[in-house]
Amino acid sequence: MINLTIIKQTNLSFLLADGFFDSTDPSFNTKISTYLDLIQIHGFKASRIAMDIELLDKDSKKKFKADLLVYNNALRPQLIFQVKTPKDYQEYISQSFKTDLFNLAKLSVHSVKYLVLVYRNVSGYIDQKEVVVIDYSRYKSFESWKQSGFEHLDFLPVFES
Repeated sequence: MINLTIIKQTNLSFLLADGFFDSTDPSFNTKISTYLDLIQIHGFKASRIAMDIELLDKDSKKKFKADLLVYNNALRPQLIFQVKTPKDYQEYISQSFKTDLFNLAKLSVHSVKYLVLVYRNVSGYIDQKEVVVIDYSRYKSFESWKQSGFEHLDFLPVFES
């Protein structure tokens, strides 16, 4: 038997089946909180946001996973997100930038505009977050971004979704 849980936040609800998601998992809470922010604060359409997308590098046979992907009206990826808890952020910060985000953008069929790393600590009523947004149209590799002195935005750019 599958038990269903409804997570309700303002006017959005998530129906979760036992065994699929663990709502007590900090990584899941961090991802869902960021997803809700994209809709409620930044105005992105829920139908234009995908969660847990894997892309395969055909040459190396290695899989890369985006936590969140935001598409424009033409259904082309515009923002690739890696969302990290405090523990994951410290452990995987260089990997997230160096390999995951830039490789995901490179593997995307259409040109991605921004790479986004969100560090988020969601605990009870406390929600701390830090956002690093890289303009992928300017920096196509970790090395070129590093040479710029790690130039980045601290906010999400506005574009039509």
